[in-house]
Formats: sequence, C-alpha cells, structure tokens
Amino acid sequence: GLFLKSEDKTLLLVDQQKDEIKDIFEAATELKNKYPLEIIKDNCEFTHLNKTICEFTGMYSVYKNYPLKDYIGFCQYRRYFSFYNNLPNIKQIFQTNDIVIGKPIPIRYNMAEHYNKYHNLNDLSKIINICYKQYPEYVETIKNTLKSHYIYACNIFIMKKEDFKKYCEFISNIISEYIKQENLTTYDDCIKKVENDTEHYIKKSGPNKSVDYQSRFLAYLIERLTNIYILHNFHKAYIVDIVETSQKYGYNLFKKMKDED
Repeated sequence: GLFLKSEDKTLLLVDQQKDEIKDIFEAATELKNKYPLEIIKDNCEFTHLNKTICEFTGMYSVYKNYPLKDYIGFCQYRRYFSFYNNLPNIKQIFQTNDIVIGKPIPIRYNMAEHYNKYHNLNDLSKIINICYKQYPEYVETIKNTLKSHYIYACNIFIMKKEDFKKYCEFISNIISEYIKQENLTTYDDCIKKVENDTEHYIKKSGPNKSVDYQSRFLAYLIERLTNIYILHNFHKAYIVDIVETSQKYGYNLFKKMKDED
C-alpha cells in the first residue's frame, strides 16, 4: 500500500474502483515533501483542540468536508496495517466482513483498570456517563467493554462509508458534551486541567508522568469509545496485524501492553 509518514496522523482512503490506497490526508501538519496526491487540511469544529483530540480531528474533517468513498480507512503516522505490497481486495473483504481492524491486544487488567493505571479514571467515568445518557442502547456493550481484557488500539480501521459516518456522529456527540461540561475551549485548558489534578493524571514512570502526554486525554477517551462502537456495531471483522515503524517513547506499544507489569 501507499503510506505517508508525517509528524501527525495519516488517513488512508480506499478507492472502491481501484481497490487500493488512493488519497492521503494530512492532519494539522505541513508536508515536508511533495506527493502527487490530494491533500485535505484539518478543518472542523474540533481542529482547535487537535493536540488533545489528535487523529479524530482529521477523521471528522474528512466526514464533514470530503466526498466519501465507499470505504474509509485510517492509520497513524508510525503505525500501519501490515498489508505491505499485498493490498487485499477491499470489496471482496466486505462481502463477508463488517470492518477491517487491527488485531486486538490482550491486556492484563480489564479496560477500566487499565485506564486507571495509565490515565485519569475520573475522565473515563464522566465520558461513560455521557454515553449512557445519549446512547442507552449501548449500556450492556459499555459494561462488557470495560470488563474486557483486550483493546483495539490506536483508532486504526477501515469501515464502510455509512458505518464511518455513524461512528463520527457517535464520537462527536459524546466528546462535544464532555468538552462543554469541562469547559475546554483551548488546548491550554486541557493543560491546566492536568496540572490542577496531577494526583490522578501523573503516573510514576514512562510518558504517563508527563503533563504534555496526559493532556491528550480526549484522544485516549476516544480510543475507548471506538472500542465500544466497534463491539456494539460489528459482528465479523477482518483482522490485520499492525506494524509500528518507530518507537517514539522507547518501546513498542503493542508489546508493552502485552507485557505490562
């Protein structure tokens, strides 16, 4: 497949007619090299909070501003589906599957305990309460997800167009309410939120002890909401390994989750 490394996130759009990766989306960064592909800027109601919402600002910008293909897929700038040069036929995959997703990562703790170990559990509790109120039909899925001992990491997937649109609405509705409740109008508000509650945000080791790292709490919450959405809406998944091309914090994320103490 054709991938672009940038300093932020990368979107892969699957062209139905050619069944191959066609377009690349750059979220809030400037390309250092020229590519003969259409580049769409991050431009949506969440763009000003890109540093805390991360890749979802790109996803939502595509949903709002781009003529969607039949299938929409995303990877991160250093984590990709391991298609290599053997990109599968997307139309054939979706004849018998509902979604293309990375292999779920087993975790020692259940998802709620895992979040508490590395982030602020109070945030997760608030976001779940909003989800309960807005999507009561998700209650059992939420409970089962929080008790599960595996996670679909990094918001890497390929969905059908209609499923992707529903996913964007699901995430944006919940996150918008959370932002409103927490009065988060700028990224500085997110920094201050962490700095004012270091007892719950700042952990003992690794990048989790950094204010900058923990200020991306909205992205970590969206990752858990993505798991809830996947488990509620899709029954059969085409599972693909994920390749991590560099280790920003000195470890492989997928190995770390498996071997965590």
